[in-house]
Amino acid sequence: MHVYVRCLRECLTLGRRLTAGHGHRCLPSEALTRWHLDKLCPGELLQYRGVKKQANELRSGNVLELGGRLYTIIKLQHTHGHGRQLGNVQMELRDLQSQTKVHERRRPSDMMELVRLEGRSYQVLYATAEGSLHLMDPNTFEQEEVPAELFGSGAAYLAPDANVTLLFGPDGKAVSGELPQTLELKVTDAEPHAKGDSATSSYKACTVETGARVSVPPYVQPGNVIVVDPTSGTFVKRCMA
Repeated sequence: MHVYVRCLRECLTLGRRLTAGHGHRCLPSEALTRWHLDKLCPGELLQYRGVKKQANELRSGNVLELGGRLYTIIKLQHTHGHGRQLGNVQMELRDLQSQTKVHERRRPSDMMELVRLEGRSYQVLYATAEGSLHLMDPNTFEQEEVPAELFGSGAAYLAPDANVTLLFGPDGKAVSGELPQTLELKVTDAEPHAKGDSATSSYKACTVETGARVSVPPYVQPGNVIVVDPTSGTFVKRCMA
């Protein structure tokens, strides 16, 4: 038993580099105390290590541990403060067991336990009117149908062929999804460019191919392809032809 406890202590101090490149499934460090360590080999201890991040570094789709329970972030908003105030990070979370939603508010610098689950890459096939996404494993061609809300508000920007990651729990069920950092989307409709507007003076609304609305600079026109951050729904740049 003492051998495994020593391995556990080493795992908790080595840093995230040990697990970053191996696709290990991780649980928060507090959860390790709930496992029967005498049944785990030293190598298996590396698979259940939590990673802590500041609240302002989190993204929709991340899985957190709070009070011994797992939650996925559905929506996240960073509200900036005034003067010396740092503002706060407001999160809408979904309990992965009960599926109930809760709200949390944290300071941007607060450290939170990020849980790494088993992740598999998928390609978006299509979305349904009922609020689900049909995904395909590009290696095996197996398909999964999952609720779009697994990807939080960023699901509104997922067009066919977009690459995403599904996160699976110990029972093999998809419990959350991770979005790519950016997506390229075609603009289907945009407000007209008002005379006198410049690229920096104002923004206008446009509609992209998924039906989502994005605020863009005045020079963006229908038919353009733009890069969007799906986590925040913000315009990044216009793709040049």
